[in-house]
Amino acid sequence: MILARPVYKLLGREKPFVTECYSGMIYMDDVDPLDNPSGLDKIMEECQYDYQHGYRQLKLKIGRGKQWMPLEAGIKRDIEVTRLVHSYFPDVDILIDANDGYAPQDSIRFMEGIEDVPVWWIEEPFRETMNDFKMLREWLDNNRRRNTLLADGEAHPDLPLALEMGQHGYLDVYLDDIMGYGFTNWRALMPVLKEHKLLASPHNWGDYLKTVYTLHLAGGLGNTCTIEGVTCFLNDIDFGFHKLENGVLIPADTPGFGMTLLKD
Repeated sequence: MILARPVYKLLGREKPFVTECYSGMIYMDDVDPLDNPSGLDKIMEECQYDYQHGYRQLKLKIGRGKQWMPLEAGIKRDIEVTRLVHSYFPDVDILIDANDGYAPQDSIRFMEGIEDVPVWWIEEPFRETMNDFKMLREWLDNNRRRNTLLADGEAHPDLPLALEMGQHGYLDVYLDDIMGYGFTNWRALMPVLKEHKLLASPHNWGDYLKTVYTLHLAGGLGNTCTIEGVTCFLNDIDFGFHKLENGVLIPADTPGFGMTLLKD
């Protein structure tokens, strides 16, 4: 704030790198509440809200068979939801996030079930190992999904393993939390990720402040393929003039992170 410059300029960019921003809404309300599930119409309602808000990337949580449904029924519902969202929003990039809820072979079964649906990235399909990610990467490459990104590093991140997988081409995007790992640490990490052929997309779930921090990190340093958007409104913070336009999040040219605390 002392220098009256936005953070992305302090990181070295007069004009920021701008990147896409996906909605981090969970899109699993079809199974809630357990005694009277909302069904698929609720998911379509939520997707429509986010589309009108400006998102052109939607991240669908899958893995219903891990906890909320029997395994086979869960995989079937995951497939059904993904195909339905694509049919209603054909111009939207679909991102998939299993939160380590699948076994490696379940991931392939799921992908086979959505054969004609483009998938922009697959996040945390299962707990990462070199062999399992190699298997999935090779399957994707051999089944017309060479451009689908593999993303990991949110839960219990293993940076050395991620760097090794990136070097081998088995992992594309690293996800450690922007607050948990720290903004300064992320600044130092970005050139290391580039050296290991990895893109960045820091984890932001739970707090729009994180989205703004990542927006400026990406705006100043680049190498970020998309930003996790957390749509919320608060009475005590003015989040500033950042704009989400046709799926792209653009930082405001105001001092610092562009946010101010509101007085009572």
